[in-house]
Amino acid sequence: MREFRDEFKSEYSGAPSGRRQRVVEWLRPRGGTLTDGARLAVINLALIVLAALAFFALRLLDHFVGLPLLFSGFFIALVLIGAAAWFWHRYATAHGRAARERSRDRRPDLFGGVGALPFVFVGVLQTVNGVVRLLFAMVTFSAHRALGALATLGVGLAFFALVVALIVIARDAVE
Repeated sequence: MREFRDEFKSEYSGAPSGRRQRVVEWLRPRGGTLTDGARLAVINLALIVLAALAFFALRLLDHFVGLPLLFSGFFIALVLIGAAAWFWHRYATAHGRAARERSRDRRPDLFGGVGALPFVFVGVLQTVNGVVRLLFAMVTFSAHRALGALATLGVGLAFFALVVALIVIARDAVE
C-alpha cells in the first residue's frame, strides 16, 4: 500500500507546471525570424481578442452605469498600446539575443512584419468596411453614416499605425 501512495506523491517545486509551462516554452523566441514572428503574431492575435473583450466590457458598463465609452475607451486603448509596446520591445530583444546565440541572420523588418500580420488583417478589414460605409453614406446623403464610416476608417488607420510601431520597435530592439 505504501508503494502505491509514493508513486502518486506530488512534488511541488514552485515552478509553473503542465500546460502553462508548455505554452510559455512554445512562445519563447528561439532566433528564427519567421517562427518567432509567427509566435508574436499569435500573441498579437490574443491581444486583439483581449482588447475586444475590454471594449465589450466597457459597452456593458456604459449601458448599466452610464460611463462615457469614448472617455474610458481612450484611456484603456492607451494602456493596452503602452503595455503592448513594452512587451513587443522585450520580445524583440529576446528574439535578437536568441538569434545572436544561434548565429542566425537577424531581419527585424521581417520579424516585425510577420508579427504584425493580425494588425494588417484587422486594418484591411476596417478600412474596407469604412470605405463601403462611406460609399453608402454618400449615396444616402446621411451625415450620421458618414461620421460612423470615418470613425471606422480611423480605426483601420490606427491598426496600420500599430503595424508601423511594431516594425520600428522590432528594428530598435533587435539591432
